Amino acid sequence: AVVSTQSTGFIRAVLTGKFVNPHWRQVDQYCAPCSEHYDYILKVENYQCEFPQFLKTLGSTESLLNRIDFEKRVNVNNGRSVTDRTDFYQYFAALPDNLLDALHKWYRADCELLDYNCEKTLCEIREWRRKNL
Repeated sequence: AVVSTQSTGFIRAVLTGKFVNPHWRQVDQYCAPCSEHYDYILKVENYQCEFPQFLKTLGSTESLLNRIDFEKRVNVNNGRSVTDRTDFYQYFAALPDNLLDALHKWYRADCELLDYNCEKTLCEIREWRRKNL
């Protein structure tokens, strides 16, 4: 996989603050999870389990819950299994180590806050790179 100079330039722009967009900012920079009290933080990857429980706590009736198709997904993975992370690994494994490490540092607080294992993901990316590039 080849990462274009546009891609590395974009990531550098994000990390240096030259490109500001809420999709790429750290979570604590725009939603204040540490200064606000949240009753719920739901993860998209746990949607099928968490969202029905969330709706029940809001008082949704069984008849409403029975009408919602929690199995339906938006096709964001071009028809492949949602566990197929090939594109993810190809993209990030092709980044230079210094940029990969900078991204890891940039999002480390988010990973801790939202209970993601970024160290494991970084190791998986490097292992994928070792085997495939």
